[in-house]
Amino acid sequence: MALTRPTPETGAPPEHRHALAAVVAPRTNDPHVPALAPHGWRCVAVTPASEPSPAPGADYAAHLTHRGSLFHTAASLSRLGVRAVLPGSAAGTELADRLADRLNLPGNDPATCDLRRDTGWASAALRDAGITAPHSIRTPRLADALTWAASTAATDYLLEHPDPAHPHRPHRCTTADDIRSAWDALQHTDDQPLVLREHLNAPHYRLHTLTRPRSDGAPVHTVTAIWAETHTDDHLLHRADLIRRHGLLARALTLYTRRALTTLGVQYGPAHATLAFVPDRGPVLLALRTDPDPDHDFTAQALHQATGHHPAHDTAQLLATGRHHRVPSPRHVHAVKVALLPRHDATLEASLLSSLTSLPTVAATTELHAHTPLQAGQTAGWLLLLAHDAHAIHEDHQTIRDLELTGLYRAPEGAAAGDAAPARP
Repeated sequence: MALTRPTPETGAPPEHRHALAAVVAPRTNDPHVPALAPHGWRCVAVTPASEPSPAPGADYAAHLTHRGSLFHTAASLSRLGVRAVLPGSAAGTELADRLADRLNLPGNDPATCDLRRDTGWASAALRDAGITAPHSIRTPRLADALTWAASTAATDYLLEHPDPAHPHRPHRCTTADDIRSAWDALQHTDDQPLVLREHLNAPHYRLHTLTRPRSDGAPVHTVTAIWAETHTDDHLLHRADLIRRHGLLARALTLYTRRALTTLGVQYGPAHATLAFVPDRGPVLLALRTDPDPDHDFTAQALHQATGHHPAHDTAQLLATGRHHRVPSPRHVHAVKVALLPRHDATLEASLLSSLTSLPTVAATTELHAHTPLQAGQTAGWLLLLAHDAHAIHEDHQTIRDLELTGLYRAPEGAAAGDAAPARP
C-alpha cells in the first residue's frame, strides 16, 4: 500500500487537485474511485496480465497492463504523474508495494510482504518478537504436520491455506484422520505448504486500521473500527457487529494490533486484522491483510454517512491531507452486517426478498436478485443494518433469520428442498 508522501504532523498540506492514484488489480465496483473523487483525485487501473481487466465503463483516468516488468510499469506510472499506489485486491498487494518502492512513494516494505500474506510466517515472526501468536506449523509435508500435532498439547486444530485471501475455508480437525482428509482437500500440488494451527475457540474480532508516519518516520497505527464477528461451525462469517473503540477490551485489542502491525512491516495506509481474544492469553492475531476488505465494499457510503468512517474514505482522506482526522461517531449508532447463507442449492424467492430488503434498518445490501442460482454453504449476499436503537436491529435480524427459515431460499425445480436455512447465531 502506498500513498502520497505526507508532510510532518505540524501541518496538513492542501488537497491535491487532479492528482492520480494507481489502483493495482482493482475489483469490480472499486471503492477507491468514488471515495477519492470528492478530494479531486482520479484513479489509474493497473491490471496484471493474469488478472481480468476492469469493466470498460469503470471511471478510470487510464488503464495499464502489467506484463511482468516492474521497470516499464513504474515508468509508465511516473510519466502519468501518479502520486499514490493502492492495492485494489489481494492480487495487487505485492505489486503495489514493489511499485511504490520503485517510485519512491511511501508504502509497506516489499521485503516483509510475505509476512503479511502468509499466516504461518506471520505467526512465527510475532512469536520471535515475543508477541502472542497461534501455535502452528507451516509445511508442504503431511508427515511433518502429523508429527507436530502429535507433539503438541492441543486437541483441536485448523488446517488452512497460508494466504488469508485464499478462497478455501479452513478445515477443523480433531484426529490424525481428520488432518489427512483435510490435507487431501486443500493441497492441490505436492509443494503447496499448508498451515496447521491450534483452533482457538474464542470470540473473533476484525480491526480496521490506518497507518501514517510521524515526523521522525515511525509508524502511527490508528484503529478506525472494531467488528465483533460470529461464524458458523464451518467457519463462514455469519454476522459482524460494530463495537465501540473504548473500554478495556477495545484497548487490549488496539495495543496488541499496533505491536503486530509494526512487527509485520505495516508502515502506511489501511489494513485489517482478524484477532481472537483468548481469556487466559489475550489477543492473538489470526490473519492480516492490507488489501481492501471485500466484506466492506457495499457498506462504503452508508457507513461513512452514519459513523464518519470507512476504509476507502479514510484512505482518501489520508491521500488528500496526509493525515487521519478523527470523526467522533454519532452516539448510539448500531451497525450490523448480516450474511445470507443457504444450506441447500436454491434461488431467492422474489416476494420474500422484497420484504427483506424493505426492513426499516436495512441501509445497504450487496446485489441480490430473485431467481439467481445459489450454492449450499456459500454466502448468497450481505445486508448492512443501521439504527440508533439496538432493539430495532435485533427485531430486523430476527425477521431476516425467520425469512430464511420460511421460504427465502427456494429449491430449484426438480431438486429436493433439503435443509431450509442456517441456524440462528
